[in-house]
Amino acid sequence: MPKNNKGKKIKIRVADIVSRPQKAPIKKGKQKTESKNQLEKIIQIEIPQGAAVTEPAIINVVAGSKENILKEMAGIEKRAKEFEKNEEERFVEEEKPKRLKRKMGWRGYAGIFSLVAVLGVFAYAAAVFLPKADIQITTTKTEWKFNDTVLASKKVSSLDIQSKTIPGEIFSEKKSFTYSFPATGKNNSPTGAKATGKITIWNNGPTTQKLVVKTRFETPDGKIFKLDKAVTVPPAKTVSNKIVATSVDANVTADQAGEAYNIGPVARFTVPGLKGLSQYSDIYGSSSEPMTGGTLGQFLYPADQDIKNAEAQSRISLKQSLDSLLKLNIPSDFVLVDGSEDFKVTKDFVNKSVDQNGNASIILDGQISAAAFRKSDVLDLMKGLANPDLISRAVSGYGDFETVDYKIDYSGAKFNADQGQLSFTVNFSGNFWQPIKADEFIPKILGKNETDLRKLIYSLPAVEKATISFWPFWVQSVTSQAGRVTLEVK
Repeated sequence: MPKNNKGKKIKIRVADIVSRPQKAPIKKGKQKTESKNQLEKIIQIEIPQGAAVTEPAIINVVAGSKENILKEMAGIEKRAKEFEKNEEERFVEEEKPKRLKRKMGWRGYAGIFSLVAVLGVFAYAAAVFLPKADIQITTTKTEWKFNDTVLASKKVSSLDIQSKTIPGEIFSEKKSFTYSFPATGKNNSPTGAKATGKITIWNNGPTTQKLVVKTRFETPDGKIFKLDKAVTVPPAKTVSNKIVATSVDANVTADQAGEAYNIGPVARFTVPGLKGLSQYSDIYGSSSEPMTGGTLGQFLYPADQDIKNAEAQSRISLKQSLDSLLKLNIPSDFVLVDGSEDFKVTKDFVNKSVDQNGNASIILDGQISAAAFRKSDVLDLMKGLANPDLISRAVSGYGDFETVDYKIDYSGAKFNADQGQLSFTVNFSGNFWQPIKADEFIPKILGKNETDLRKLIYSLPAVEKATISFWPFWVQSVTSQAGRVTLEVK
């Protein structure tokens, strides 16, 4: 130890080394380190000037202060522990917000915002789009029957409930028909057979003209045909200051046998018996069909019974053909009742010429007319007749009754072609109900809870039963959106 002979004060540093205990590890491996790991105590000793400073002296001074030093060290250690505890608590408190801040960041806040937004959208969708109400109502039915005559007329355009008349329409078809049949008659006379046919006799004069049986009609080339029966031809008519000839049809037979009289249509036959008279130019004939059947020698010909049978069968065939054609052309929404047709043959020509197969023929022109009506008009009539009766019997009213199901038959049709109307019997049996209209009912139930909804439903007339379904399960009332409500009424 160096000595100071000048008597000056010198400082001696005495250091007490205090070893701090290891701190407990902090989460995530972080550890608090102290910046100072030693505490020092400086002891200043006054040495008289000129005195020799020796090591024992110093030691004595230090030893004399030992008690104080120990007390001081004990206090330092206590304060160090308190400081360490306080620092440790402060460090933990400071670390908490730092960790949270590091965990959150902008991504954390964005995640929380997204979660809140999704939950909000889901809550809105659940409130607006998910609630749904399904309602099924079954009502009672009332039976009603009708069995009476109904009239369909072309003269009316709308339904007349009081007179039980509905609109009708007249449909018609025309057709020319040729029917072949075998000839069974045999002529063994060598004189042969005379040609026959039909002519139209015209009267262009002001007076009636009577023509007796066998009146002659002559072709331009001189062939004579005679009337089979007497005829009377009415006088000409005046239409719009013009004279219009009248006419009648008549059958004729050739004056002589032979194939030479099997002639074609003739534009003008004259009447030789009227030659030299004013009627000669007014009375004349024409033909649109050929003359047939003229032969010489032995031949086949249609016997009277052949013609009679053929005429009957040809009419049946023509009517069937016209009937099929008529039904094919009547619209599907119209009803054609059996017995509503009027069939007429407008032309009947027997061709007695026998072809190489031994057949003769009949040429017919026919027309068929029928009155038809729409089925919907009949149902509207039934509804119109039923409602006053059903409403009078109903316990409570909720509008007109409608047809649920029905059975309908038609019979006894009678067609008056001249008046254009058809009478027929309708046999109707059906069930009726009072429908609940969704567009009127749904607005009344929006927002209703189940109890109020049931009261409203069962206040309706003739409700037999009802089923109400809410979805999802937590919904307890009808949604306020009409589009989310379905109503089925049976």
